[in-house]
Amino acid sequence: MIRMLILLCTFMVLFRCSESEAVTSLDVQNFTDTSFEMYPDFNIDYDNLDVLENGMIAIAGYKNTSSKQILIIVDPNKKDTLFSVINEDPVTIFRPIHLLPTQNGNLIYLSHTPKEAGAFDMDINIVKLNSNGSVIWRSKIAESNENEISNSITQIPNGDFFILGSNSFLDSEYKDFKIYRISNDGELIFSKPIFQNLKLTSANNLKYLPNDNSILILSTDKMESLTKRKLQITKFDLEGNEIASSSIFENIEFELSPDGVKVLKDGSLLILYSIKNDSPSSTNSMGIAKINIDFKVEWEKVYSSANPEFISDLIEIDDNELVVLSGGRQRLTNKEDITLIKLNEDGDILWRRIYGTKSLKRGRGLIQKVSGNFLLISSQEFQIGSTYYMKLFTLETDTYGVPI
Repeated sequence: MIRMLILLCTFMVLFRCSESEAVTSLDVQNFTDTSFEMYPDFNIDYDNLDVLENGMIAIAGYKNTSSKQILIIVDPNKKDTLFSVINEDPVTIFRPIHLLPTQNGNLIYLSHTPKEAGAFDMDINIVKLNSNGSVIWRSKIAESNENEISNSITQIPNGDFFILGSNSFLDSEYKDFKIYRISNDGELIFSKPIFQNLKLTSANNLKYLPNDNSILILSTDKMESLTKRKLQITKFDLEGNEIASSSIFENIEFELSPDGVKVLKDGSLLILYSIKNDSPSSTNSMGIAKINIDFKVEWEKVYSSANPEFISDLIEIDDNELVVLSGGRQRLTNKEDITLIKLNEDGDILWRRIYGTKSLKRGRGLIQKVSGNFLLISSQEFQIGSTYYMKLFTLETDTYGVPI
C-alpha cells in the first residue's frame, strides 16, 4: 500500500507538483492609459491582428454585417493606414480568420466560404499578399463535401506551408483532423488524417521546430469533467507522420492563450495558458510552462499574485529573458488593466508595469524595436446600431516599460 502511494505521488509530481507561484518582484509601477496613442476609428468587426516582419500591424475583420472581409495595414511609426483590402465578392466570408506573416515580408490570409450558396459546410480560402496589399495568388482547399476548417498555419524554411484543419468550428464536440502541406505557390502537396484513434475536441497552435525539422501541434480533450482537459504535445515530420507525443497537463481546468506555444531560440517551448483559481471569485491566473526538446517540464509557474488573468503576447529578448503582455480585470470597476511583465529565464518576475485603462481595452501584440524599446498594441471593439468599430492604440516604452 505504501509503495502504491509513493508511485502515485511520483506520478502527480510529474504533472502538477512542479507548478509553483512565481517569485514576484516589488518593482511595480502604475501608469494611466492616457499614454497610449489613439488612431482614428476603423469601421471593422475585428477578428484578428498580427505584426509583420517590417513592424507593420495587420488587422483582419469584416465590414458591418455584410461579412465583406477587410484587411487593414497600419504603420505604427507614422499612424498611417497603408492600405485596406475589402473583398467585394458576393460570397460570404466566415470566421475564423488567420494571419501569417511569411518569409520575404508577405502575408497569408486564411478564411472560409460555403461550399455552395446557403450551405453550412465550408472550404478553406488561402490568399497570399505582398507588402503593398496586392494579391500574389489565391487558393482553396475543397477536398470533400464535409466541413474543412483551418485551425492554424505555419511556414517551413523552403517556403511551403502547413495548415492544420478540422471538420467543425465547435470545441464542444469531438473532431476529425487533417494536416495539409501547401507549396509556396499555393498548390496542395498532400493532405493526411491525423489523431485518428483519439477523441479530441481541439487541436491548434501549429509550429515549425527548427532543431529537428519537425512540426508541432497542441491538442486537448475533455476529461470526465466538462471543464477539465488534458493537453497533448505531438510532433510530426514534414511528410505528416507522427514521430513523438507526450501529455503535459492531466485533468486540469485551463484554457490555452490565443498563441498557446512559443518556440525559444534554444528549441525549448513555452506553453501559455490561463488556469482557474481555487478562490470563490472564480477568477483566472496566467500560467507558463517551459518544456525542453525532449518534452520534459523544466518549470511551471502560475502568476496569481501578479493579477493578470491571460497572456496576449510574449517575446524572448537578450539573456534568455522574457517579456509578457498580459491583462486582467480590475475587481471594482470591471475594466481591464494592461500589464507588461519582465521574467528571468526561470520564469520569475523581475518587474511589472501596469497601464490602468478606463475601458475594455485589451492588449493584442508586443514588438521590441531595434532601439530595444517596446511597442504595445491594444484595441477596443464596440458596436453602434448595426455598425462595428475598432479603436487601435499603441504605446512605446523604454526597456524598463516606462512610457516615452
